[in-house]
Formats: sequence, structure tokens, C-alpha cells
Amino acid sequence: MRSISLLRHLALFIVVVAGPVASAEIAASPATADPPVGPAAPLPSALFLVTPIEPPGSLPGAAPARIGSPLVGDALEPPDYGPAGKEEDLRAAGPLGAGYWDGSEYFLGRVGVVVVLVESDGTEEPSTEDWTAAEEALVLAGVGEAMDWWAARAPGRRLEFHFEIHTGVPVAREPIRMAQRDEEIWIGDALESLGFSSANVFRGTRDLASAFQEREKLDWTFTIYVVDSSEDEDGMFSDGFFAYAYLGGPYMVLTLDNDGWGAENLASVCAHETGHIFYALDQYYAAHVPCDRVAGYLGRETRNSEYGSCGENEAACIMRSRPLASASLSETARGQVGWADSNGDGIPDPLGAPPEIEVRDSSGGSAVRVEGRAAVGSIANRNPLGYGHAIAVD
Repeated sequence: MRSISLLRHLALFIVVVAGPVASAEIAASPATADPPVGPAAPLPSALFLVTPIEPPGSLPGAAPARIGSPLVGDALEPPDYGPAGKEEDLRAAGPLGAGYWDGSEYFLGRVGVVVVLVESDGTEEPSTEDWTAAEEALVLAGVGEAMDWWAARAPGRRLEFHFEIHTGVPVAREPIRMAQRDEEIWIGDALESLGFSSANVFRGTRDLASAFQEREKLDWTFTIYVVDSSEDEDGMFSDGFFAYAYLGGPYMVLTLDNDGWGAENLASVCAHETGHIFYALDQYYAAHVPCDRVAGYLGRETRNSEYGSCGENEAACIMRSRPLASASLSETARGQVGWADSNGDGIPDPLGAPPEIEVRDSSGGSAVRVEGRAAVGSIANRNPLGYGHAIAVD
């Protein structure tokens, strides 16, 4: 097992915003006494990172060496905790009206991304995979490029990313040799290593991301677990999965080389899965998503699905599993992540609600005293998935 003393449990807080950035502050909180050193490997625009890593041999964004098959079966639904889940722990931090499980209801505002690179430590079975510094750099660059891609397309540039990065997180078994259905074993190990042990990996992951959300005063957070597969024959879990995300979060899982996509195209896969985190559905034929299937805060149908004559035909949409260098966003995807602007005022619908103002006039004699209250307005949540809270991002 390769020792990563400087990277082990290194948590980095990074900011990426759309558009040119002159400078950025980075607060590093390593668990060890060793300070982070730099400079960092070159990363996408507006993404700043201080880690002791080497530049990778190739970065995402170049002409793809290979493209894999559509990401069939990659959009999973998290457990539904029913009425109890809807009422659970309405948050003091985060957007107004959000509940505990509302980690990514629409893709606007300040978004936190927790990246966890897991490392098998050989305690329960032999370790066959070991992250190299170049591989770690490639993953972080790919994640950064994926978020840059979304930020560049956000209406009014109303999208800002913050990152918390954990590398070399110990797990007892080799995840790539396991089936997707066994994710709770190695994710549970990772959460325990990070201090968020839970019998429920969805809750543990939500707690991990929520801690970051509350500390940095973010609107939304989700987690990306990345599994090393560089020594694996096909880059897939034993049951054929290699990349997937839960609709609405709280997390996605990527392997390093993602089947036929290859490590050099990790950004493409990550960007696609990020769409699922914010409720964008698959649009390629093999996903069999009907035209009238509704998803997202704004309750939008999947009119760009290839499975039927749906009325829209944006062939290059990222939700049709296209490489990032040539990918676009269909109106379907924009609507499902919350970017639709129904009245054309330049403000995405979830941010366009008028403020809620209540004025009470209480007067006495010649003096007039006016009392009232004002709050950020919200529009109805029309998502058939999730818990239906009306949520306002300030």
C-alpha cells in the first residue's frame, strides 16, 4: 500500500465561479501536522488547489482517445423515507424551506462538492489498486472541468462551486472488485474513516456534505466517491456498473477509467452524473425514458428523450452521454435542473418569485408606527421526486 502522508485526510476548501477570477483564498485543514505544499498541477480556469501532486500526463478536454457506451442504468433513485423524511430536520442553514434531504433541488446558488478518493488498505482482502499522484491529479482536474462546464452555462452566471477534497481515505476491501449493490460496505468504511459513521450510507453521506454546507454557508451540497480502477481489466464493478448517481443526491460514484470512456474523459462522465444529482434525466434511447416523464423542481417533461418522438432533438446534449468537448444542454435538461425562464425576464424561475411582504399599520395619536415582515419568496416545488419543499435561494 502506497503511503500518502500529506494527502491522507487532507480537506481543501476551494472556490470556482463562472467567469474570470483574479484571485482566490484557500483554507487548508490537514488532519496531519504536515502543511500542504505546492504549486498545484494545472487545473481548469478559476479552480485553485494546493496539494503535493504531480501534473498528470494528460488532462481532460483534449480530443477524447475513446468514448464509451451510453451510461445505461446510471440514474438511480435514493430511498424514500416518506412523511418522516419530509419533516426531518428542516435546516437553519442552507436555503429557506429546505429539509434535511434537500441537498440539490435546483442548480443555482452556492454549491458544495465533496470529493472522496477511497484507498483499500488490505485489512480484509489484498489491495490491488493504489492511487498515484498523477491519477489523483487527473481526477481532481476532471471534476473541476465538469463543474466549470456547468458554471459556464448557468443563466446569469448564478452558479458558484466550493470544494472539499479527501484523498487516500481508507476502506477495508477493494471496491472495484465488488458489485454496485455492495456499495454500502466500502462507502460505510470511507464514512467511518472520515468521522461520519452511520448504518445508513445515504444518511452518513448527507451528514458529511451537510457539515461542509453549514460550515461554508452553502445552498446545496453533494458528494463524489471515486474508486481506483487503473489495474482492473474493464474499469467496471463486478456487476457491470462503472458510473452512477442518485437522482437528487446525495452522491455519485465514479471509477477512474469508467469502462470505455477512459480516465481522460472523466470530466464528461462527471458532468453527466452531475446532471442526475440535480434531477436531469437520461435522454439516450437505451435509458427508455418516456417523453412525458417529469423531473426537477420545475416539473419538466423529458422532451429531448430519444425514446419516442418527443418534440426536441438536441443530439449533443450531455444527458445523451456526449463527450464534454462537444456537448450542449437541451431545453429539457435546463428545465429539469431549474434553469428555465418562463417569462423571459433573464431570471431563472426558482429565483424569480417576488418577496413575501406583510405590513401591519398600528397607529396611536399623532404618531404612526408601521410593523411588518419580509422574506425571500419561493415558487412551488413541482418535482414528483423528493419531498416537495418550496425552497428559496437568497
